[in-house]
Order: sequence, then structure tokens, then C-alpha cells
Amino acid sequence: MAERRSRWASPVLRTVAAALFLITFLPLVETDLWWVRMLEFPKLQLFLLTVAVMVLLIAWDRRQATIWALLLALPLGFQAWRLVPYSPLYPVQMVNAEQCGADRQFSLLSANVLQSNEDYATTVEVVSAEEPDLFLAMETDARWIEGLRPIEAEFPYRELVPIDNTYGMALYSRLPLSNTRVRYTVEPDIPSILTDVELRSGEKIAFLAIHPRPPLPGKDSGTRDAELVVSAGDVTEESRPVVIAGDLNDVPWSATTRLFTRLAQVLDPRTGRGFYASFSAGFAGMDWPLDHVFTTEEFTHIDYRLAEDIGSDHRPVKAVVCLDKRDGPRLQEPESRDLETLRQGREELGEGIAQQRAEMQAGEDETVMPEAD
Repeated sequence: MAERRSRWASPVLRTVAAALFLITFLPLVETDLWWVRMLEFPKLQLFLLTVAVMVLLIAWDRRQATIWALLLALPLGFQAWRLVPYSPLYPVQMVNAEQCGADRQFSLLSANVLQSNEDYATTVEVVSAEEPDLFLAMETDARWIEGLRPIEAEFPYRELVPIDNTYGMALYSRLPLSNTRVRYTVEPDIPSILTDVELRSGEKIAFLAIHPRPPLPGKDSGTRDAELVVSAGDVTEESRPVVIAGDLNDVPWSATTRLFTRLAQVLDPRTGRGFYASFSAGFAGMDWPLDHVFTTEEFTHIDYRLAEDIGSDHRPVKAVVCLDKRDGPRLQEPESRDLETLRQGREELGEGIAQQRAEMQAGEDETVMPEAD
């Protein structure tokens, strides 16, 4: 019986091992194909599955155990290399604030509320409990704007962009906002918000909120990647310190997000601290970090965590940072832009714009234009 089971199991496991090898390295190919780009998301799940397959192959095929161990060591090593920076085993990128007065602290709650989610009261309760300086809500249509009306008394400054296409945005602030711009940078129905925020110290920072479309069947990643490149340009053009937040529909270890961080020269508070998988809430074991907060190097870390469930498929992200302009080296500086990075950015931007034009000309674009004021 054991021999029969081994004869059946070994070919299946070998096939799975070959598939894992291919899935691990296929995203290294420079392509915007949606199904290739989506293979970058379940990195932790693929790592654990590869470990399990390696153990089973060694147990059931001991004569070739060394071959299987060496073969699967390659994808395991690559996956670990991508994942380790988001664990306590790695040096932190954004150092902890040693001392920070309340007037120089900035707190943010960012939440993809899920347009079809009708549990507005829970979101209101979480926002009130967290007491952020800024609350960014994504996937907000007119019903969500109405459902969030109870928090308006706490947030006198607002920029509301309700759109019925799962890409609406709403920004609520306790701090004064100025020079607020709603832009449609790549796709004409995907907004981003860029605004100045005045801290209690009187100093101003820039805040950028983004939520590009994800790679999906029939929708390659070009427009998402192009919006991230445009957003990186927004950061580098700002003379003020910048905080960037939103559902990027991408994971931090992907080629696209790593390109964004190099172009924008920003810090990730998760580096050296944890995974913080915000999607998909309620599906244990099948989640990954799609919701992000990045800052320029003037900020130090006070807190970063997932907030309570709000009934969405995303968990909200809470970040508290300190505007700390102190001198001296950090534990790890953001990567400097080089000519190759700039070339990649230009290439991604061109490909994304070309994809958007082609989709619109072919009548395949999903654009739902926001109503004019």
C-alpha cells in the first residue's frame, strides 16, 4: 500500500514542484500581462507551499532527495529574499522616533471600505476610536459619503470624490488642508488626491492618496504601473515632506512597487517590522499587504498597525509618524535613483499610457466618467 501511494504521489509532487519553480521566477519577466503580475501577490503562501512540497518529496522519494532539495532551494531562497525585509529579521528602514512633541506628530487611517459594504456604522465607530488626523476612505460612492456623515463633525476639512465605479475617494482631516487637487493622471475615472496638510506645529507636509486599478482578467497592469510612476514624480517634485497612502493593488516586494520606492526615494515603515497583510480580510492564509503608507526621509516611526475589521475585504491601516528633520544617518537609506531606474520608470509610464489608449480605442476600457460638479 505504501509503495502504491508513493508511486502515485511522487509524479504529482514532481509536477507541483515544477509548477512552483515556474510560478516563482515567471514574474521576473518584464511584462504587464495581468496573470503574470498577479503571481507576485501570494509570495508567503508560495514559500510555505514550496517548503511542504520539498518535505514530502524528500520523504517519498529518498533516492532523489538531494536533487529535489537543491532544485526547490532556488525558489525558496528567492522567496525568502523578497519576504525577509518585511520581518523583524531585517533592519528597520524608518527608525523609531526618540522624542516627538504632539504638534509634530501625524496620524493617518487609510481604509478601502468596499463599495458594496453597507456597514457604515462600524467604519464610523473605528474612525472615532482611532482618532486619526487624516482618514482616507476608498471605494466611496454617494451612499458611502452619506454613511460617513456622522464623522464630519470630527473632521472640519474634507475632500470628497464619490464615484460609482469602486474608485471613489474621500479624505477627512482634523488638520487644515490647502492647495488640494483631485487629479485623473492615467485613467480618466481613477482619481488621486494631492494636498498640503498643516501640522499643529504650523509646518506643512504634502499628502498623496492613490488607488490604481489592479491587474485582472482582461486588464493588464500597465495603467497601474504608470500611475505609480506618476505618483513617484509627484513626490520628487514636492519641496515639502510627503506622506503617500492608499490601496496600491500591489505588494511591497513586487518589481513595480520597488521601482516606485526607488523613484520616489521613500521609506516603508513595514521594513524590518512586519507583513501587515491588509487583504483579504476574513480569509486566513490567503492574504497579502495591498494597503500602503510611505513617507519621505524627514519622518520617523511611532506606530504602524492594522486597525479593526470594518466589514470590508480590506483591513484599515493606521500609521503614526513624526516630522523629524534631525541630521545623521539612518539605519538604511532609501535607494538612490540611477539611470537604469529612471529608464524603467519612463518605460512603465509609456507602456501604461499606450495600454489605456489602446483599450479606449478598442472599446474595451471600463471607464466610468465622474459627474461634473
